[in-house]
Amino acid sequence: MKKLVIPSIMLLLSSCGSTPYLPPSGGPTSTLVMPSPKTSYSLFGGVSSSKVRFAIDQGNSCGKFGEPLKPSTDIKKPVEIVIPSDKKIFIRAAFTMGNSSCVPVVSFFAQENKRYTVVPGYQGKSCSVVVLQSTGINKLETVKLDRAYVDTWSGLKVCTNKNEL
Repeated sequence: MKKLVIPSIMLLLSSCGSTPYLPPSGGPTSTLVMPSPKTSYSLFGGVSSSKVRFAIDQGNSCGKFGEPLKPSTDIKKPVEIVIPSDKKIFIRAAFTMGNSSCVPVVSFFAQENKRYTVVPGYQGKSCSVVVLQSTGINKLETVKLDRAYVDTWSGLKVCTNKNEL
């Protein structure tokens, strides 16, 4: 019995996993700039990390978070991703500091040929996400964000309406 249960659980967990992101092959696009994932360890503070993920609206005001971003070759450099425009984009920032964590989830509507920069922030016991849109050389504008909700069981499905989860 034990030999059957463990492979079944592993198969179930792997089928719920996320898929790698493939940029759009055509149509209008924009650029999403997100910080590389970071993890640090300290003797007295424990583990701290920050990871940002994104999802694209699948046409029903819901999306599914893909695989976590892989850091760029230089961890200080952000990761740039080509995304489809004229769609709702979901952003999830997960912060862990020792035993506490904070996970804001937001959404915004991506417009064609725009560059969006995700700026996560963590201070004390509160955290936030800001998305900035480039409006010209050295000019940034804050993008209006809406709250989004994540499925608590898998952590992958995200919707603008909590009742859709």
